[in-house]
Amino acid sequence: MRCITHATPKKIEAETHDQEPHSSGIEKAGLVTFQRHIGNGAVHRALAQRFTVMRKDGSKPPVSDVEATKVDSSKKLSGAGWVSEFPTSNTVSDLDSTFGGNVQTFIDALKVAGATVKINATKRPAERAYLMHWAWKIAKTNHDASKVPAKAGVNINWWHGNQTDSKKAAQEMVDKYEIDNLKVAPSLYGRHIYGKAIDMEISWGGDLKIRAAGGIERIIKSSPKDNTNPDLIAVGKTYGVVHFTNVDKDKVHWSTDGH
Repeated sequence: MRCITHATPKKIEAETHDQEPHSSGIEKAGLVTFQRHIGNGAVHRALAQRFTVMRKDGSKPPVSDVEATKVDSSKKLSGAGWVSEFPTSNTVSDLDSTFGGNVQTFIDALKVAGATVKINATKRPAERAYLMHWAWKIAKTNHDASKVPAKAGVNINWWHGNQTDSKKAAQEMVDKYEIDNLKVAPSLYGRHIYGKAIDMEISWGGDLKIRAAGGIERIIKSSPKDNTNPDLIAVGKTYGVVHFTNVDKDKVHWSTDGH
C-alpha cells in the first residue's frame, strides 16, 4: 500500500504567503474546520488549484468596476461645462506681431470696401485646442473615449462608462464650441496656439471693390459673397493672410501658410 504524504497546513500557508503577499489567506481556525469536513487532501487540492489560477493571470486580484470602466471620480466628466475653460482670444492684438499686423491691414481694407468682418478666434491656449480636438474626434469619428491621452493641466475624464454617453457629452462640447460643421478635427498643434491664425467670417452685398496689398484695386463680382470666395481669398493672400488650403473643410480659418 502506497503512503501518500501531504504538506502540512503551515507549510502551505508559508508557501502561499510568498506568492500572494497582499492576501490574508485562510484563517487557521477556518482551515481546521474545513479539514475536518472534507479532509486534508481535498483542502490541498483546492488550495493548489486556487494558486495555480492566480499564477497564470499574474497573481493579480480582479479589477474593480471603477477600474474596468475607467471612470475616474477625481476628474471632471466631459460635457458642455468645459467650453468656458481656457478661453480663446478674439482680439487681433493677441496675434503674433507680424501676422497680426497683416491681418489688421487686410481687415481695414475689407471695411473700407464695405464688407462686414466677424472675428471668431485668434490666439488659442493649447489646453483648449486639446479639448476641441478630442471632443470633435469622439463626436464625429466615434473615437474610443476611454483611449484619449491625458494632457497636463486639463483634469477631464472623457469616459462616462460607455461609448454612447461619452459621445453624447463630446457632442455637447462640439456644439458649444461651434465646430460641428468642421470636416477636420481642430489641430492640437495648430497656428492658433502660436498666434499665427485667425477664424473670421466675411460677408458683403453687390460688388466688392477692395484694394490688394500694394494698392491695386480689385473688383469682386463673383459668388459666394463671403470668406470662401476664391477671388477674396486671392486678395487675402497678398496681405500674407492665407485661407485654409481645403476651403470646404474649414471655411473661416486663415493663417500664415494655409494650415
